[in-house]
Amino acid sequence: MCFVACRDDQQDAVFLSADIDISVKSVEGIDLLNPLNPESFDEDQIIIYHLINGVFEEFYESNLDHPKGFSIFEHNSQYRIRISSIPLGGIEEGTTLVEWNETDSDTLKYTIDRRNNGSYVSISKVWFNDKEVWDQQTDNDERHFEIVK
Repeated sequence: MCFVACRDDQQDAVFLSADIDISVKSVEGIDLLNPLNPESFDEDQIIIYHLINGVFEEFYESNLDHPKGFSIFEHNSQYRIRISSIPLGGIEEGTTLVEWNETDSDTLKYTIDRRNNGSYVSISKVWFNDKEVWDQQTDNDERHFEIVK
């Protein structure tokens, strides 16, 4: 999710970059997000929960292009899930639970970088199940990593 918003006077532009892309493969190397693969996760069963005020709340916003807070897309012959975080005003860390199905879930944690009096908001570090998987300072600009299930 990347937004740029400007007022008519062009003084308060806001840049928001808050997506996390994940490739998911099996131990055998099978793409578990490819809908043509019979072993893939069923997109209809995936649920995103964000930790808000100490409680995990299911994300659903019917007015969005991706109302469940994620999209699955193909990139360079592999599928990825793009998860939109919620960098709520004032928080410096966020936690998102990805429920792949009724028996499998994972946790994303991320730090939020705010600059220029809040006009720039971006994710600066990502942890997957408490293991650091991406750092803005040392990794490329593409906020992406791969997991094996």
